[in-house]
Amino acid sequence: MLFKRFILLLCFASSIVSAQNKSEVPSNAESLPLSPYDIDQLLKLTDEIRTKNYKKFTDNIVKLSTYKNQFNANQLCFFRFLTAYQTGLKGEVDHSISQFQTIKNDCQFLSITIKVESLLANMYAISGEYQKALVSLDNVLPKVEKVNDKELKFQAFTAAFIVYDLLNQNKLSHDLAQIVIDYSPPPKQLCTASVYKYISLIKLNNDGISEPKIEEVLDHCRQQGENLIAQALNVNWIDFHLSKSKSKNEVKQAYQNLLAANDSIMATKYKNLIVFKDSLMARILEKLGRSEEAVEYAEQALEGTTTLGDSKQKIDALQVLYNFYQANGDYQKANEYLVEKNFTEIKYYSDKQEKLMAYQTIKHDSLAKAHQIESLNQKNEVLSLEKELAEKSRANQLLLSYLFGSLVILLLYIGYRIRKQQKIYKSLSEMDYMTKIYNRKGMKDYMEYMLPYSEKKEEVIAFGIFDLDWFKKINDEYGHTVGDWVIKATVDVCRELNNEKATFARLGGEEFAIIMRDSSIDELKRFAEACRSAIYAIDTNYETGHEFKISASFGLTTTEASGHSLADLLKDADDALYQSKENGRNRVTVFDGSGKN
Repeated sequence: MLFKRFILLLCFASSIVSAQNKSEVPSNAESLPLSPYDIDQLLKLTDEIRTKNYKKFTDNIVKLSTYKNQFNANQLCFFRFLTAYQTGLKGEVDHSISQFQTIKNDCQFLSITIKVESLLANMYAISGEYQKALVSLDNVLPKVEKVNDKELKFQAFTAAFIVYDLLNQNKLSHDLAQIVIDYSPPPKQLCTASVYKYISLIKLNNDGISEPKIEEVLDHCRQQGENLIAQALNVNWIDFHLSKSKSKNEVKQAYQNLLAANDSIMATKYKNLIVFKDSLMARILEKLGRSEEAVEYAEQALEGTTTLGDSKQKIDALQVLYNFYQANGDYQKANEYLVEKNFTEIKYYSDKQEKLMAYQTIKHDSLAKAHQIESLNQKNEVLSLEKELAEKSRANQLLLSYLFGSLVILLLYIGYRIRKQQKIYKSLSEMDYMTKIYNRKGMKDYMEYMLPYSEKKEEVIAFGIFDLDWFKKINDEYGHTVGDWVIKATVDVCRELNNEKATFARLGGEEFAIIMRDSSIDELKRFAEACRSAIYAIDTNYETGHEFKISASFGLTTTEASGHSLADLLKDADDALYQSKENGRNRVTVFDGSGKN
């Protein structure tokens, strides 16, 4: 939730670009009455400064409220939009969503509708209502075709790449941000689109990002007065560098960069960004051996997440605290932090899986709509008959609808509460404690749902098994602690490849599964080769103090070759894995269905 709310301010900050270049309220703002033109200017100027100067923005909202009795309908809708936006800035996401929904129903002005729908798409994604977010995008994008306002068009596209970022569809987010950049947007939106483009590349673990290009984007955003958005990219960039650091000097450089950015981050007064900074600083100081300072920053970060929910930053802060108390022999406190960290991780990764499923569901719903349109003509007779019957018993049906609706709402509420608890317990039983991916049971449940569905849809599932070569030797020579690190590092490097189709499971010990929905054997083979290379490139010395190589052997198949039985997929992939072992290990083998792998 912390990162979601961090993105919330970014989506607010990028929602509208005013055509005005000034950011001061007109000098006649204190005198009443104002002309309609002056009110328009005051509204526009308030909109302009809302991402640059929070205090001035809130002061202007107060000033605008004194003119409400002079507003026309459009001005009133614009003012309500700004006040709902202010509610969101305060972190009251649910209340803000409620305000925007009311504005959407009350105000039929196209410009306001596009602004509201765009922000709703972002906020639904932030609030975890991922399908609603995608539906809002579907609502707003067709409306863009009806307006000539270039800035409104950019706002809708901006909403789209923010939503895709929130749903971890990083490639889509990058591509949409690039489209906006290619159309030469106003300077402020160029800043936002560029920031999302590079944040997406960072999340995609793209090693080709250049330092000068990042600095160019940061300088551009600062020139536009967009310190918050600039620092969002800056902190992600420092975090990315830290994850790639292989020497103490590189860690020191990350420390110097974050220290230099500290004042600018604090100047935003935005809690989410400050928590991100504190959590990152805690990790850096821990790597530099300054453990007591690291604990101070970790505690600050943890305190900041109290009202912001579960996030990677919270997980990182808890890890630092656990490491400190474990090293200092306070095992009770260490265990408390470990339990909280594990529970937070489960909820965090469960949420990521939920995002993927929501995206895939809406994708299939969109395809279903096309077929639904074709079938409407065939249903016209039935619909006409139903309409006639409904009109004859309208009064009874209305009463019945009210009663049924009330019952449905009650049952949905009860069901929602039950499902929330069930989701938590189900996640605990289906997730591997160490790697936070599916365990064997989770994989089995997932496949038992997915296989019949894919067979019905004539969709190919690619399936692979891989295990670590000579893993027992690693455990025997370096101990089980190093062995556990190897298992986690293996999963981490494969997940960092950011293949949005890939789902991982730990089958037991050092054996893992890869499931790729709607994929060919060639796609799986390319991804398996990327995983194999990434595993072989793991630097063991920096983290463990021991220098050795990690390698893995893979066996692959698909439902085309092995059918839609999980048992057959496991058997055939295992046969291919055996061939990899027999042929020298550290390789990928595809099951060909003939026994000649």
